[in-house]
Amino acid sequence: MIDLSISICFVSGLLPPISVGGVERYVLNLVEELPNTKYKSLIISHHYRGLGKLERKHNCRIYRVGWNPLPYSQVRIIGSISRELSNLTSLLDNVKNHWSFDIVHSQFGEFSDVVYGTKICRENEAKHVVTIHGRFGTQFEDIRMNSRRLDVLRKADYLITNRQQTFQYLLKMGFEKLALLRNPIPVSKYKRPDQETPPRERKNIELLFLGRLSLRKGPFLAIQGFAYAAKKDPNLNLCMVGGGVLEKQLRAFAEKMDLKDRVHFTGPRLDIRPFLWKSDVFLATSPTANSPSLSLREAMAAGIPVIATDVEETGTVVRDGKTGLLVKPNPRALGEAILKLTGDENMMKRYRMAAAKQAEIEFDLNGYVSALDRIYDAIME
Repeated sequence: MIDLSISICFVSGLLPPISVGGVERYVLNLVEELPNTKYKSLIISHHYRGLGKLERKHNCRIYRVGWNPLPYSQVRIIGSISRELSNLTSLLDNVKNHWSFDIVHSQFGEFSDVVYGTKICRENEAKHVVTIHGRFGTQFEDIRMNSRRLDVLRKADYLITNRQQTFQYLLKMGFEKLALLRNPIPVSKYKRPDQETPPRERKNIELLFLGRLSLRKGPFLAIQGFAYAAKKDPNLNLCMVGGGVLEKQLRAFAEKMDLKDRVHFTGPRLDIRPFLWKSDVFLATSPTANSPSLSLREAMAAGIPVIATDVEETGTVVRDGKTGLLVKPNPRALGEAILKLTGDENMMKRYRMAAAKQAEIEFDLNGYVSALDRIYDAIME
């Protein structure tokens, strides 16, 4: 049996804990699910205040190297400075002195991870797989491609993307060793403990927004749509789970709209399941792309009906009129959808059951790991 060591490189959230971001959850889920009889997995993160440090989190080995004291949002804005700080502590020397690998699986959320992965491969004569998280384009927080980045990607042995738009772009650029694999989740972990729908004897209806508080996720729209509905239904509450540079502004915005007692901010949370299990409706309000959001899939696995903005590939996840409602990205449309769904208990029950069933069939991690295992085998032949 082949014994492989897989190094997964990514930029973690503000340390010491790994944040609730989608890339981080993707990596942790993947490493936990890969068969440990065949693979010896190690996550490498160059986001750490200090020299090399090995730790365990969620049954995953994580080796932190580099010197990067900046939070995620600042890394995105001034990434070049971040990379220089990491280089100061000789990331590659730390890795070379401690580990050797057969496969390096880099996460292209930050391009620096792909660069580090390429160099680690060169040191180990390892194969390189790159998963691309994000949308190619020119909008805020899009991945902006250029000839240098394309040249680095061409050196990889295999590319994986979770978006149709990115997949088509790479095909046009002549990439052949390429797969489109939608983001998976461990569905069983997100099912409600009692396997039942939430009790409806309680009076209040809980809405949930989950994700980084950034413009790309549309948190202002979530509050605006909620405000529209809240004027007509005093039993609605909104919980905002996540952290980010907009949190202070969002709190002030909610207070300005006289919603301070009805919009609750939790900050970033590693385990989001308790919030899913006590929620009635999930809001996915990105103005640009809700798919391939892990949060959206996790909510559906928990049996939560979804109201989502109808942008880009969202319709491939949320079945309008079956597992949720798709709306135009404006406050009134969102607010009307909230009132429509929460005012019809039979509709909510149908959507809950359909969402959970769809998640079990389409989103589970097992099928993704099998596909990834075949990719690893192919590049090792």
